[in-house]
Amino acid sequence: MRPLQTVLVACLAAIAANGAFGQSPTSTPPKPTVRTIATATVTGNNNVIINSSDVTANPLSVAATLAAIGSPPITQLLQGDELAHISALESAEQDKRDVPKAFQLYLRAARKGNHQAQIQVGRLLLDVGSSTADARAYKEFEEAGRAGSAEAIAWQAWMHDAGRVPNRSLSTALTLYERAATEGVGWAAFNLGIAFQRPALGTVKDEAKALKWYWRAADAYFAPAFREISWIMRFGEPKHRDVRKGLQLLEQGAKLNDCGGLFLLGYAYHAGQGVTQDHVAAVNYYRRAAACGDSRAQNNLGNLVVDGNGTEREPAVAIANYRKAIYQGNVVAAVNLGLMFENGNGVTRDYIEAVKWYRHAADHGSPKGKTSLGRMYRFGSGVERDATRALELFREAAAAGDLDGVFQVAAMYDFGDGVAVNKSEAAKWYRRGVELGDFNAMNNLAVMIDGVQVSALPSEAPIQLWTRAATLGNAMSQLSLGIRYLRGQNVEVDTNKGLTFLRKSAALGNTRAQTILADALFSGKYQVKRDVREAVKLATQAAPTENEAVALLYAIGIDFPNDVPKQDAEHAFSRLSDLAKAPNDSNHVFAVLSLARATIEGKSLPLSETQLIAALYKLADAGNEEAALLLFRLYYVKKPALLFAQQGLDLLEMIVRNAGMYRPILEIVRDFYHSPTKYAGVDELTQRMDSVGYSSGDATRIAWSRSMVDREPDKIAKMLRALVSQANSDAVGTLCDLISKYKIVPASTIELAACTR
Repeated sequence: MRPLQTVLVACLAAIAANGAFGQSPTSTPPKPTVRTIATATVTGNNNVIINSSDVTANPLSVAATLAAIGSPPITQLLQGDELAHISALESAEQDKRDVPKAFQLYLRAARKGNHQAQIQVGRLLLDVGSSTADARAYKEFEEAGRAGSAEAIAWQAWMHDAGRVPNRSLSTALTLYERAATEGVGWAAFNLGIAFQRPALGTVKDEAKALKWYWRAADAYFAPAFREISWIMRFGEPKHRDVRKGLQLLEQGAKLNDCGGLFLLGYAYHAGQGVTQDHVAAVNYYRRAAACGDSRAQNNLGNLVVDGNGTEREPAVAIANYRKAIYQGNVVAAVNLGLMFENGNGVTRDYIEAVKWYRHAADHGSPKGKTSLGRMYRFGSGVERDATRALELFREAAAAGDLDGVFQVAAMYDFGDGVAVNKSEAAKWYRRGVELGDFNAMNNLAVMIDGVQVSALPSEAPIQLWTRAATLGNAMSQLSLGIRYLRGQNVEVDTNKGLTFLRKSAALGNTRAQTILADALFSGKYQVKRDVREAVKLATQAAPTENEAVALLYAIGIDFPNDVPKQDAEHAFSRLSDLAKAPNDSNHVFAVLSLARATIEGKSLPLSETQLIAALYKLADAGNEEAALLLFRLYYVKKPALLFAQQGLDLLEMIVRNAGMYRPILEIVRDFYHSPTKYAGVDELTQRMDSVGYSSGDATRIAWSRSMVDREPDKIAKMLRALVSQANSDAVGTLCDLISKYKIVPASTIELAACTR
């Protein structure tokens, strides 16, 4: 009797080796990226930063640029000037401010021949905004200019530039700016610099001339000039490049409290742009720029403060800065405030509040706001789920060039989320994302091509797309490449490359990469040098979301109890035990099967044998074929006599009934238990099991082929190749595995190459 039992369990063990007990971590196929939140740039969180290029977005005119720095420029009065007391009426607190009275006093001084007062009268008239007031303002500037006021001449130039005169002349504006700048009016020289840098006022771009006038403005201590000179030295034409000096000039402008320069310095340290990244310095500069009203600095400061980068983590301070920026019309800050509420980052998660701010940004034309609002409609977060509205918003954002919008349109067609699955349409949108440099689109397009869901264009080999995406920091692409280089799948085997990509992916928080690395470091797969401690570290990082990492920690804890911190081992044991006892948990089945396999292998359990068998019984009785097979093996290891006793027959009937693809084989086992003398010996029992396994359905034939291959390799090879010709992917994997283990001789060099690449 005993030899028959031995053969039986050996055959069943062969089934287990075929993968019935769960795939290894390295068998995981590449996954598409499902982006659910806006992508970070240089911040640690998911919020959107405003980068340094935003400071010089091409304006339509010099006037538009001046608007960003407080245009029209308010004339600075010297301390002790006879008009200082009048100016105080404008700048006083709200309850003491009296602009009409200030105007009357300026007018009185102007009529007494004070040309500076004439300029102030003209400036206040411009604030009225009517054509009559503009005409009178120009007259005031003209009279003061004729009397020798260079600043009044600059104001005349500005009115022509801004189109505030009926006979507007850009050439006149240019000529008047030059007269005023030559006589030392800093902001006039600055405007000339802008005119040649952008260009504007009918000029052509000429960085040399722009620098000439910016330097003239800097000599007059007009603070924004230092910022623009710095910009040209850092990002302009190569002949003008001097990054170190450019940063020094930003510092000079910062000493004069130039808001834009302070923002750019903050960004330089925030992003490590020309300097070593330093969040503490970034926070300091952003604070100063935010204090003088730069909404970009307020937004980026909020991003650093919300995660405690360079300062204490203070969500309330971040919210306050976002609100200040929003009040000034900064829609990016509205998106970031929405993200805080959507993610519960430092505040109570509130989807309705998130929708409120996303809608604000979207209504004010923000592509990122439209994408974020669309995402809420797509998943029904804070609003009623509306895939049609989501797709509309994503398309609008995509039309404005938003990468996330392009990606979300592609994803909806890819996954059939609210629309019919359309792989060709998804590929079209992914390709648009690839053109825009989106590494998530690169990854997903590679996954589609690799899975033969769409045809590749000549330049779209999956490995190439994954490599581009991995270089740009896409963790899923790094994972895919890591697995392929370790296994030699579509590339030459390169263990070092494989490990490098996996480590990069793991460093970005990809728990699958962490699990695979941990498994390789523990088991020594792929000729990786064993490092149990690093394996423990990686598995611990992945354990909160990866059940295989929990099982791995469990296995390491049994084999190397001194290498797994007691608390981590106890956590793994406790986690598996709790999951095994929680039938409603989504990971319950995994835990029960993992503990059953561990028990069969002779490992100790964190729950009683009775509890485990009861859990397995319920799974098997519900139709889980792996649980049925494990239950059989567990009884054979722990209580073999039970299966030979009368009370074991009902249990065996239930196991056979629910054994799925293994049922034809276990029916032979059941017959054997009912009639032990039915077979003359081991060989006859084995032949009968082989005959039934081979003549069953494809799934059973493939599973049983591993048991038969040692006895009839040619027969198994022929059967598997026939199934391969029918595009049976399970047969392909099994055939290649048996070829690699020399159980089957390859039919040709082509077959060998296909299975070993």
